[in-house]
Amino acid sequence: MNFTTFEFLLFLVVFFPIYFLLPSKLQKFSLLFFNFYYISFYKIEFLYFILGISTLFYIFGILLEKSKNRKLLLFFSIFCTAGILIYLKFFAYFLIKLDIQSAFLNSIASKIYLPLGISFYTLQGIAYIADIFKNKYKAEKNFLYFLLYMTFFPIFLQGPISRYEQLKHQLIAYNKFNYTKFCFGLQLALWGLFKKLVISNRLNMITNEIFDKSNEYTGIIMILSGMCYALELYTDFSGAVDISRGIAQSMNINLTQNFNFPNSAISIKDFWSRWHISLSTWLRDYIYIPLGGNRKGKFRKYINITITFFISALWHGVGFKFIIWGLLHAFYQILAELMTNILKKFKDIFKYKKILSIISDNNNLETLISKFTTFILVSIAWIFFRASDWKTAYIMVKKINKKFLSSIGKLIESGAIDKKDFIVLIISLFILYLLERASQKIKVREKIAKFYLPFRWFFYILLIQIIVLFGIYGEGYNPANFIYMGF
Repeated sequence: MNFTTFEFLLFLVVFFPIYFLLPSKLQKFSLLFFNFYYISFYKIEFLYFILGISTLFYIFGILLEKSKNRKLLLFFSIFCTAGILIYLKFFAYFLIKLDIQSAFLNSIASKIYLPLGISFYTLQGIAYIADIFKNKYKAEKNFLYFLLYMTFFPIFLQGPISRYEQLKHQLIAYNKFNYTKFCFGLQLALWGLFKKLVISNRLNMITNEIFDKSNEYTGIIMILSGMCYALELYTDFSGAVDISRGIAQSMNINLTQNFNFPNSAISIKDFWSRWHISLSTWLRDYIYIPLGGNRKGKFRKYINITITFFISALWHGVGFKFIIWGLLHAFYQILAELMTNILKKFKDIFKYKKILSIISDNNNLETLISKFTTFILVSIAWIFFRASDWKTAYIMVKKINKKFLSSIGKLIESGAIDKKDFIVLIISLFILYLLERASQKIKVREKIAKFYLPFRWFFYILLIQIIVLFGIYGEGYNPANFIYMGF
């Protein structure tokens, strides 16, 4: 029941009236019922699986609170629950993808599947038991309340990865219908649909053309492939999260922000403070800091950064291309810190900051250069992430400096995207840029919500019409699933 399907729209049309009309004692149970229905719509086994793994987290949480040997129990609980995710991701991959010639093993592989959303709700469960271990809160005794947290349908497939202390009271509280918040949530969900259907799906045409025919292109097209995929992935994933947050907000439930204009980052470290924030903070709190963070010297810090990005790579998928992507980001961040330290020591000699300020004529040239460099480095890393395998990505990156401009004409002639779609894409990206720039200075959504009623609803209806008229969807085109549903 993808967010962009008619089935999901119908689901919401049925859900909202029931959710808000039921009395307070029944509201939370209706939400649990719809959570279960949403999950089982894909496959009933997915519901059985989430119920099983939620039971494990629930029991481990209670045991952790009472246990005397808490460290051992924490390790065992994470080993059991995370081990399920690792098993399903890796064992199924090696059996199916490597085409092992064994009837027995292939019969096993055919029965192994990766339950949707497992990468997200497993991290939520691990955060829950880790926080109990750290005495942040008591273990939940009401199993139904805990299930509300683990199965909450807006975040089930793509996050944002939420913490128990943030969601618990919002999910079990009686949420009355609030017209202002309902429209506010609708506004955000529509913006997410615009980013997915109008922008991301058009960029998908270009990235598919380049990555599927990478042997035909060279030079600037290789950089363009990473840049286009960076924008496609951002508008796809942030669009999905906007829909999730919008639906939750319509229910008077606030979810954590997952993006903060990552493509305007001035460094790789800054990028990861803006990109997939719920995952980045999870990795910081439950991997990087427990490893020692930056408290045990520079060398140990760099090792911890490398391990954290390596785990992030494994979370995203199996294969060397993901590992290279993760280690590239670790390398970027470590190298940037080393270079910064060197420049600090020699800044009085080179006066690099003063020189840049003179060249820029107080026009933030240094910031602009930092943003552009960061975007290029991130785009190169995305090539490894998107390519079919690491060898293809490596060849694409090697070809960047070859015939730098000659492939532009070939891409235009390929017909990957026609003139009308290209114009709509450029205009849409410009709108995205303007709104994101404006959002850094003013609260755009709040401003729109204060429009007079006729103007506000004219804006909403106009946005719906734009999505319907200019969105890329339907028969003959099928990037139906959001990209991060695959992780």
